[in-house]
Amino acid sequence: GFLPVIVGTWLAAEKASVQYRIPEELGSIWFSLAFGAVSCAAIITIAVILINRYHRMLVRAATRDHVTGAYNRQAFESAAAEAFSTAIRAGQPLSVVLFDVDDFKRYNDCHGHNAGDAALREVARVAARVVRQTDLGCRRGGDAFVLLLPACSARDAARIAGSLATVVQAADPGAAGMPAHISISTGVAELLETDRVSDLIARADAAMYNNRRAARGA
Repeated sequence: GFLPVIVGTWLAAEKASVQYRIPEELGSIWFSLAFGAVSCAAIITIAVILINRYHRMLVRAATRDHVTGAYNRQAFESAAAEAFSTAIRAGQPLSVVLFDVDDFKRYNDCHGHNAGDAALREVARVAARVVRQTDLGCRRGGDAFVLLLPACSARDAARIAGSLATVVQAADPGAAGMPAHISISTGVAELLETDRVSDLIARADAAMYNNRRAARGA
């Protein structure tokens, strides 16, 4: 957008230099044009940097949960739709791990919402550390989270879920500003060819509650 301005300025300067003598103390016209070009380039560079930074902020606001920093439900559904198509087309497994914090309402009632938010952030941090780089961890809402695991069978997903539960329960609560230990319940489901996202989540949800009931009955 600045190129016509630079060219026009140069032509005008050339014409003016023929008709009028430029005082020597003002310097060469070429130096002036070079300074103008550098200034324009600097302005364009700064504008591009600011636009890119603002765009990243908008993308983060649209795809990330503001409490935990994990991806939000909208981002999960978008990623899951693409991952489903890829898995079915390539004949690869795909699994999800659904988990939530045990007795989270009571935890909030006892320790306050700030402590509850700290607990959720800790869970999200641990989940991000346990999963692979190709996996996606999301907060579905409340104290419910889901992991999207491409190219992962139910057996491998169960191992990831077990590792996650172990690390969460072994985590130092003081490191996250929490007054007490927390625990999670997990459920795993593997993609079937006829599944929709809601079908896969429903099976993982049922498995999670079955696992929780079994643990409490043990």
